[in-house]
Amino acid sequence: MIEVQLNSNGDYWQLSWTDPTGKRIRRGIGHKSKVNRRTAKARRLELQISLNENRGQQGSARSPWVMWSERYLVNRTAELMPKTIAMHHQVVRLLTENAYRSHELVMALTPARANDVVASWRTLVGPATVAKWVRIAKTVFTHALNEGEVLMNPFAHISGAEPTPAQRERHVTIEDVTKVTQYLLEQKPKTAAGWEGFKTRAGVALMVQLGYWTGMRTGECRHTAGILIHGHQELDEDRYILYPRGEYETTKQKQRVIRIEPTLRLWWKQHGKYLQTMGKKPSNPYRVVKDAMEVVDVEPFTFADLRRTRDVIWHQTYPSHVCNVWLGHSERVAQKHYLSVSEEHYS
Repeated sequence: MIEVQLNSNGDYWQLSWTDPTGKRIRRGIGHKSKVNRRTAKARRLELQISLNENRGQQGSARSPWVMWSERYLVNRTAELMPKTIAMHHQVVRLLTENAYRSHELVMALTPARANDVVASWRTLVGPATVAKWVRIAKTVFTHALNEGEVLMNPFAHISGAEPTPAQRERHVTIEDVTKVTQYLLEQKPKTAAGWEGFKTRAGVALMVQLGYWTGMRTGECRHTAGILIHGHQELDEDRYILYPRGEYETTKQKQRVIRIEPTLRLWWKQHGKYLQTMGKKPSNPYRVVKDAMEVVDVEPFTFADLRRTRDVIWHQTYPSHVCNVWLGHSERVAQKHYLSVSEEHYS
């Protein structure tokens, strides 16, 4: 008989057991704030009954994909964040539409058919999205493998690594930032209908300043711009506490304290009240910034370029571990994606 144990893994519940081959398997079942002890014990008992019913029958017909995938999504809803479970729903739907025929079993999906499925995904979306879907599919079938529904993970041989973009060397100057933000703030609307667009441009101007002076990610810039415009926080001190969007922390979205440069504090002192009166949290900053750069004749840059520029500038003055705390990434990530040689290094 397979015995399933309920373990405490920090802030998470974890189930562990030894399969018939002697392999030790562990599975997380959710954060303790979302899954109480009674529910965790019930999950343990449910899994133990399921494993012992399936024992010794891995080569025989098991559950239909439609039934099993519905149960999988229900079980994982309490374990995953809302946006993550939404992606799992999307991948399960894609697999149902592209990988399985009516009433086929979970184990009917072979590695060869998985190759065809991924090839069809590549005709629909870009490489980064395909890589994300592959990683989720691997997770789904790892659960199926642990439950004895399949003999092997059909996506195990397919890489889920995102394609590495070509290293950009665009270092944004303060002159470029000033040109773009001045244009965004000075373009007054000529009609009453144009005020909404003006408010959006004002919010994007704040995003550009935040990106250049603090190195925040694009989503962090937009989130912080909304907070500042609505007057919930100010940039009047030498540091700013960045809170993650929503109630969850992720690998990228974590609470951290960021250095606020004196120049940014001065800029906010000059424009803050105006932005709080006229600004609006931008919904699509990319197009607005692109149009502004074309008008003022500035070489195109992205918010990632602003972040990279700030990383390089700070590393020239402060220790690496300090810069990484402010920017919210590790030394390895900084070396791989952000640190590069600018023209100023040669002069």
